Order: sequence, then structure tokens, then C-alpha cells
Amino acid sequence: MSNWDDTFKGYATYTGSGYVGGAALLDPIPADMKITALNPFQYNFKGVKAAMAGAYLRVRGPKGQTIVYVTDLYPEGASGALDLSPNAFREIGNMADGKIDIQWKVIEAPISRNLKYRIKEGSSQCWAAIQIRNHKFPIVKLEYSKGGQWINLEKMNYNHFVGTDFGNQPLHIRITDIRGVQVVDTISALPDHVEAVLSVADPVAIVTAVADPLVSIMFVADPVAIVTSVADPVAIVTSVADPVAIVTSVADPVAIVTSVADPVAIVTSVADPVAIVTSVADPVAIVTSVADPVAIVTSVADPVAIVTSVADPVAIVTSVADPVAIVTSVADPVAIVTSVADPVVNVTTVV
Repeated sequence: MSNWDDTFKGYATYTGSGYVGGAALLDPIPADMKITALNPFQYNFKGVKAAMAGAYLRVRGPKGQTIVYVTDLYPEGASGALDLSPNAFREIGNMADGKIDIQWKVIEAPISRNLKYRIKEGSSQCWAAIQIRNHKFPIVKLEYSKGGQWINLEKMNYNHFVGTDFGNQPLHIRITDIRGVQVVDTISALPDHVEAVLSVADPVAIVTAVADPLVSIMFVADPVAIVTSVADPVAIVTSVADPVAIVTSVADPVAIVTSVADPVAIVTSVADPVAIVTSVADPVAIVTSVADPVAIVTSVADPVAIVTSVADPVAIVTSVADPVAIVTSVADPVAIVTSVADPVVNVTTVV
């Protein structure tokens, strides 16, 4: 197997892409910089995702040599292949050829600045993606210290190291480059989760992007703040596989429903609205805590199910200011009365 400091042989093509939105997410990149996309065999060197992202390469071709910065992935490239920016290709070959033979080698970055850390948008104490820039050689490993141990962070295809449960203290980190050289440093504590959600353009994406969206909500001191701080609170509830779990996983499920401008929307926007009501310890509270309790009952496909699915159906009817409205607002009022164990109670409690 090849070593990182070998001289690699292959071919080069050229492209105008890689300056914005390249796989390595190294924007912004100066428009006159010589850059390249790298084939997946060396880009993900020895199985480390994006191992060569941000590397500097000395490339030799028929007309001479140039130095390029790795900003993107060349997915269809064979081992050794580069997809150079036009200004780099022009220095080592004829543009008319379109494809030339090359050889290249990883070199020390021609920079003098200190290491720089980019914390991805939406990162927080419970989930974060950290990118390292201004490194002399490609970075293949990042760890942070917790409880006297070094915790490894997985490097992702998009050139960030990802981890969870960082805590609220400054992070003591250990960086390892492709040579095996290590640097220890400290970075500021990450923001709490509510701050992270509020800081991005699409807060729903922060909650739903993780494997277990409930973790995003349950990890914070004020789960209701996650739901109510976005423009469309219903989207937080309905964007996950199990919307009921969002409501029932917090200490005060009623707060999730009643804290938004349109509580009915929370209940009715899911596939099984009855489940929202019946899954909490006090289903009646869900119905009676909103300005228009009748709306909760009548807005679902089967209003009778809302009433009959709780331990005390009569409580649903009698707990509102106008119990008759509950009964008469549905298509089949008789069903509301007769669906309970003792229909007489349903009638006599509202008179």
C-alpha cells in the first residue's frame, strides 16, 4: 500500500468548479488560487474520509510544475487523477489537450498562519461538527478530552469532525496530521442547543439532521424553547418519524401544545392526532388548555376517538366551558354520548 509521501502518478483534467461548495467545504477560496479536486482513492487516504482535504500538492506535467490546494472530490477520477483549476492546468500542460499525464506529491503547506477552527452552523454542546484549517499537512484525526480520556471524533466526507455530548466547558483537543505529528490545543465552549437552533436559517434541519431527533429536544433544559423559537413550530413536531414522541418526551407535554400560536395545528398535523392526546398523563389537559377546546376535538377525522380513547371520556366533555358544544359540533353527536360506558352520565353531567 502506498504511503502519504509517495509520488503519485496519474492524469489531470481541468474544471472551473471547486471554488464554491467543494466537497471539502473550504469556502471562501480566492478566485485566482490554484486548486484541484482529488480522486477518491487518495482523497479518502487509507480509509479516512476526506483525509487529503486541504492538502497542498506539487504537480508536474509536460510543461512544468505548479502547487495546488485540494478543495474538492473528483468522484470519477482513477487513482492518481486530479481535476485541476484552469489556471493550474495551463501552467503544466496545453489546454487544448484536455487531459495530460502527471505526477504529484503532498508538500508542506506554504502558509505561516496558526491553526484555525471552523464550527459548523447549528453546532452545540450536544452535537457539533468541527473543521480544522491552516494546517501544514492534512489532518486525519481529532480527539477531545473528557473524564481523563481522549474521545475520537469521526471525520466526515464534508471535512468536519463530528461528535456528541461535549459539555459546557472549553474543549481540550488533540490534532493528528497525516505524518502522525500531534498538536494539543483548547477551543471555546460550544453554545447550548437552543442557541444553536436559533442561529441557523432552518432550525428544523438542526433537530431532524441527527439520528435521533428527540435527543436534540430532550438534551436541553427548556425543550419547549426549541419548538416555540422557530417560525413554524408545527414543522419541528411533524418533521420526525414519531411526532408523538416529541410531545411525550418532555416533562410538560401540554406546554409543547399550548405554547404555540395554533395549538390545534400541533395535534392535527400528525398522522394519528388521537395519539397526541392520549399519550400524555393527563389527556384532558391537552384539550382544556387551549383557547378553543372544541377545535381540538372537531378538527380530527374521528372526533369520537378523542373522547373515547381516554380513561375518563366524561372529563373531556365536562371540562370545557360549553360541554354541549363538544357534543353538538361533530357530525354524529349521538356517537359522542353513546360511545362511553355509561351514556347517561354523559348527558346528565352537562345539564
